[in-house]
Amino acid sequence: MFDLLRSNEDIVLDAARMTDLLLSGIDFMKVELEKVKNMDAVDGDSSTLIDQIQQFLHTLQNRSVPLSSDHNAEAESGEMGHYKAIVYYQNGCEMENVRAITLIRNLEEIGEQIFHIPTDLLNHELSVAQIREHGLQLEFRTDRSYEEVHNLFTNTSFVQDFELEQMKIPKTTDEESVEATAISASTSDYNRESQQTMLSVHVHKLDRLMDLMGEMVIAEAMVTQNPELAGLDLEGFHKAARMLHKITGEIQDMVMSIRMVPVASTFQKMQRIVRDMSRKLAKDVQLIIVGEETEVDKNVIEQISDPLMHLVRNALDHGIESGDVRIAEGKPKRGSLTFEVSGGS
Repeated sequence: MFDLLRSNEDIVLDAARMTDLLLSGIDFMKVELEKVKNMDAVDGDSSTLIDQIQQFLHTLQNRSVPLSSDHNAEAESGEMGHYKAIVYYQNGCEMENVRAITLIRNLEEIGEQIFHIPTDLLNHELSVAQIREHGLQLEFRTDRSYEEVHNLFTNTSFVQDFELEQMKIPKTTDEESVEATAISASTSDYNRESQQTMLSVHVHKLDRLMDLMGEMVIAEAMVTQNPELAGLDLEGFHKAARMLHKITGEIQDMVMSIRMVPVASTFQKMQRIVRDMSRKLAKDVQLIIVGEETEVDKNVIEQISDPLMHLVRNALDHGIESGDVRIAEGKPKRGSLTFEVSGGS
């Protein structure tokens, strides 16, 4: 799906539908991964989701913009052409999935990056039914001319009809290529630097470090404020004690800061809840987050996550009217839910 979108920048896209499919796919994978972690059977049924994605792909392909220039322009310049085809087989030819595999093998001899729907041609019943209803849908790249590709489909056995079009591929100038290479190199350097400077630490170790820091502060006070030192001329000791107190305080502040995390990650999760609730309640609501860079203790984040979700649901359910009611009351049709976070002492 993403490959199709990358190769067709002018495609008419139903963003809401695509987002629904992406979120459903992410939810499904999260559930299955959790089963793997718990050593449970990975038994989720993805057939419905796959069918929905394939139907969406079919819709996208029908909305693709054909190439307006000469079919052979890219082939003559030695560049790879991007083609889209839909192949319809003769009624009663049988074994359409096997014939599709044969056609794809022939395409592999002249092209690359071959994408096809149905994706699982070995599933006989499902793939045959889909080919008979929607045809065999293909996308591929080749340096052959349009006529050569057209002849390949024309000479394929049992093909009753087919649609073939060459897709528009944006031209990339030399300057853009150099700039892209520079950006890529810069990103790679940044990633390498991040890998070298970032370290993931388990929260239990931070908790233990915090406990030890507390014990260290107590021990430092016991030493520097020991009554047995009263009246003694210990100028060097008091100087060292002041330095120890300063260093201990800085370490304590550093340990506290390590436990601090931005609230952005928790608040961004609310976007999904607002989206799902808005669709369920047929309300147009936008979530506004102010101060998402504010940092709080990790334990606080964990404790407020569930109450925040409850507040969001109640706000959308009871605090924001439907679009018609808001318009009748002179309010904007779209309601707003604002989260504002600020740090303090």
